[in-house]
Amino acid sequence: MELNLFNWLAAATPIILLIVLLAVFKVNTAAAAFVTLIAAVMTSAAVFEAGAGLMVLESVKGLWNGATILYIIFPALMLYETIEEAGCISAINSGMKRMSPDELFRILAVGLVFAGFLQGITGFGVPVAICVPVLMSFGVKPAQAVVISLLGQSWGNTFGTLGVAWDMLADIGGLVGDAYHETAFITAMFLWMIDMAAGLAICWIYGRWQGIKKGFAFVAVITIIQGGGEVLFSQVDTTIAAFIPSTLALLAVPLVARLRIYRACGGQSSDTPPYHGADAGRADEWNAVAGTEGKGYGRTKTLAAFSPYMVLIATTVVLLVIEPVNDFLGQVSIGFPFPETVTGAGYVNEAVQSYSPFYPLVDSGTVLLATCLISYLILRKTGALQRGAAVTIVKQAFAKTRPSAISICLLLMISKLMSGTGQTIMIAGGVTAAMGEQYALLAGFIGLIGSFITGSNMSSNILFTDVQVSAAAGLGTGSHVLLAAQTSGAAAGSMISPSKIVLGAAAAGQAGREGEILRILLPVAMGITLIIGIICRIII
Repeated sequence: MELNLFNWLAAATPIILLIVLLAVFKVNTAAAAFVTLIAAVMTSAAVFEAGAGLMVLESVKGLWNGATILYIIFPALMLYETIEEAGCISAINSGMKRMSPDELFRILAVGLVFAGFLQGITGFGVPVAICVPVLMSFGVKPAQAVVISLLGQSWGNTFGTLGVAWDMLADIGGLVGDAYHETAFITAMFLWMIDMAAGLAICWIYGRWQGIKKGFAFVAVITIIQGGGEVLFSQVDTTIAAFIPSTLALLAVPLVARLRIYRACGGQSSDTPPYHGADAGRADEWNAVAGTEGKGYGRTKTLAAFSPYMVLIATTVVLLVIEPVNDFLGQVSIGFPFPETVTGAGYVNEAVQSYSPFYPLVDSGTVLLATCLISYLILRKTGALQRGAAVTIVKQAFAKTRPSAISICLLLMISKLMSGTGQTIMIAGGVTAAMGEQYALLAGFIGLIGSFITGSNMSSNILFTDVQVSAAAGLGTGSHVLLAAQTSGAAAGSMISPSKIVLGAAAAGQAGREGEILRILLPVAMGITLIIGIICRIII
């Protein structure tokens, strides 16, 4: 299809409309997604000449993708409800308090380190779903808890989930030998920048310049381990390039707690942005929490309270990290065939025998379900959970999942409709053509757009790796820098993906406030991506 200003604007209209509705007019996400879907259908039919059959098939693909995401959200919320019902939160707070009385330390430990760790091994929104409720238990405002979790998981997107997004980039981009290692190195350096920026942004949210001053030591030490470790391991084995550094960072947290600055109580005033109000986040309240018994939990049972997270780590390692186990269980898959479809403008969607296959035995949702079951049995054994608690847990998790289900499905239908009719590639192609030699400045934004639309670094790489390779050929340069910018921009874009924001809002019980979250994160994501672009332009 011809690339011109009219066609480009038509392709970009749904995305622009979605951002404006969410961030400017503060429209409910489900309503904004519904309006955007109508707009995407109209541009697909009127401009990109998509038939009804094609649009139905692409929408079904989106619904299937939505179902697999909801399979993660629901057990993640069940895990939280299990912990909440057992009264573990007070014991967890007590344990964290004993590690360090400083509030910012605890927020960074969960929002930057634990979120990064979960992204390194599971991904797919799990860090957000797990970390948001924990941060809220610290007294962090719900919306701010979502923001912090999205920031903290972003650096681990490319090499996280055992490197699946990177593998797509390398395979499609034809990276081998020196090109493979050079691209991995530059990517890891960019991700290190994202890691540092995310840590400092969390500190800024906490206490502006005072927050940055207090949290700088924590961010410096942890990001050297996370980001620097990722640079090192990207040259050794990309599969573990995020997993090993994130694990080491998790183990380093108790050591960082020994720094003098974090051994003293860092109480904040009641108007500090992350906190609920006068009774939240203050030192005296933390002391009160530390002395509570919870539902059968005292200070001597802190280890039992942390057991669900220990089970999560162990289950993840067994099912996802131990290669023989993962390979064996990964043989079972569920997927549906889709025929080839072609728009009137000539855009082709190839036939697939098994679209976006679901691996039920090694899926992140299954990891969370197994964790829920094992944790339930442990907590029942200790007496923390009473008979009939399972019914309450399931009901509460379902009630929290339901509001986000429609939004997630609509957003993914938009994503598939736009990619399946050529609108997504038209957006990227327009940017490439318009920028010419200055394209390197916006290479990262192509990845960001892909991640924003699809909610996935991997999907962004699938969509746009070829665009970056073609752009590099047009500029007469190697593709390694642009490919690094592609997947790093997608990592930054993961923090503003509507589907992940909706997930976080669901975990926080804040359905309808997604626009507020987007407005906070958008400048951060755009700023980081612009810096990546400037560096790319200098290199090229």
